[in-house]
Amino acid sequence: MNAMLKLKPYKPKKGYALATILVLLGVVLAAAASTITVSTLESKISRSEQEGTRAYYVAEAGAEDALWRLNHLPGYSSDLQADTLNISYSSPPNTPNTGQNFSVTLKNTAAGAGYGIIDVYGYSANNTFTAQRHITVNVYQGAPTNTVGSNAVMVGQSLDFNNGSASTTISSGNIYAGSITVRNGSVNAGSGNILSPGNLSGTVTTTGTVNTANYPPAAPTSQVPGFNFSSYTATSGCTSYYASETDFENYAADHVVNETVNFAGPVTCVNGGLTFSSWLRNDNIDTINITGMLVILNGSLNTLGNTRDFTLNVNDPGNGQSGIFVEGSIHNIKGTWNVNGVLYSSADIQLSNSPALTINGALIAATTATINTGSPINISYVASRVNAVFTGSSQPSVVNVQHWEDQY
Repeated sequence: MNAMLKLKPYKPKKGYALATILVLLGVVLAAAASTITVSTLESKISRSEQEGTRAYYVAEAGAEDALWRLNHLPGYSSDLQADTLNISYSSPPNTPNTGQNFSVTLKNTAAGAGYGIIDVYGYSANNTFTAQRHITVNVYQGAPTNTVGSNAVMVGQSLDFNNGSASTTISSGNIYAGSITVRNGSVNAGSGNILSPGNLSGTVTTTGTVNTANYPPAAPTSQVPGFNFSSYTATSGCTSYYASETDFENYAADHVVNETVNFAGPVTCVNGGLTFSSWLRNDNIDTINITGMLVILNGSLNTLGNTRDFTLNVNDPGNGQSGIFVEGSIHNIKGTWNVNGVLYSSADIQLSNSPALTINGALIAATTATINTGSPINISYVASRVNAVFTGSSQPSVVNVQHWEDQY
């Protein structure tokens, strides 16, 4: 007789269900804690970024405050000119807003008279932490009188000729710079003098005298003259005022005749900088004629590589007040430039991108100049044009701005 196996019903052991529940609960709690941690961290990062942004704008406010003082308060500008500027101050508590303040130091740099630096720290605090942003602004204020003398080329700091196989020819006038370097190509100064309080590196052909630190006696330091950009506004000083590069471009596009645009002057002003780029090609412009002065306010003058080769002519209206004057840098010009006047930068000049450049007046840069074009450069000193444009006082110009992102 077959015996039948009788199975007993399964009964789970006591405690297994509780253990499973506890494990699952632990996983849920850990996930929740992780979510809370991530959320808290993201919230802190968000608040940190917000506070950092506030600190940056506070620092910008401090820099603007310092520039205003240099331009308007007695002692600041004169100390900058006298090479004695060394002033520190802080904003009043809770200014510009609660928990926000800035500290500012203004002083001359090692470059000497007219060269200064604005060093600003901006702070913004909430109940958790304080954010800090650090800004420095290099400024330059030229001499209030005409200090060019008979210099066809005048550069406040270093002048670097790195002109490939091309040549730079000075038909009349001297070369002055804080230091002079000739790396490639040739520099022929004719009968002009080579003047520098620093060294001459390389060879310049001249029948004149060489007065540098390594060919003594060295020339005395000479400060580059200032150009009074502040006197050129939409309501005074400018015959034609373009509030932006776009306005200048639009005018050019609407006034092209036989691929040529004429700006009658005698003073054409462009605010915010000017870049010659593909719009010349798009608007079918081959030649731009400027009568008198082209004044670039609050920005630089550049040419981008994507433009066509073009000709820029600057013509003397008859009173000698002619040239290109830039409240910033001049970089990478292209094409053929004929400047019957002064080419002036309150910052630096970097001639590259293979321009063919002729100047009948003077080339002047407040800080540095680099000539690296691969094309010939011809400069002749014309006293009447130099004397006609450097007659008034000047205010400090911003040379460049640097930022540090520090946070605590």
